[in-house]
Amino acid sequence: MIKTINKLKINLNEKEVKKLNLDLLEKLYKKLKTFSNDCKECSDYLNRLEKHIQFLEENQYSLTKDIYKRNDELINDITTHLREGHNIIQEDYYTGIYTALGISIGSGLGVSIGLLIFDNIGLGIPIGTGLGTSIGLVIGANMDKKVKEEGRVI
Repeated sequence: MIKTINKLKINLNEKEVKKLNLDLLEKLYKKLKTFSNDCKECSDYLNRLEKHIQFLEENQYSLTKDIYKRNDELINDITTHLREGHNIIQEDYYTGIYTALGISIGSGLGVSIGLLIFDNIGLGIPIGTGLGTSIGLVIGANMDKKVKEEGRVI
């Protein structure tokens, strides 16, 4: 299957490779392979993924929106199972979550800071948002580093 994915990477143009997310498909295939003996769902997803990769190879010169949609749905299903069933996450997963959380909390705090300290919301919001974003990035990056060291990243 890895050979087939690599052939697709060669035969398709860069835009199609990116749209099909072939690098992620390869990583998912490898992760599913490691869990397929112990997890029935992983084994089922591995079979689905193998059939899908063969389908992509057969239809590589006539890719449609429906094929891209099916590809994205399969990737989503597999990554959801790996995250919920095996605590395996995608790269920078926590950074994205904690940055967004930091922005929202920081904006709220910025309103309070602006009103209490500056008597002007317009001055407090950028300060709070900047602080929240920074703190969220640090927390998320540290958590991502930890799971990467544990080998729990796709």
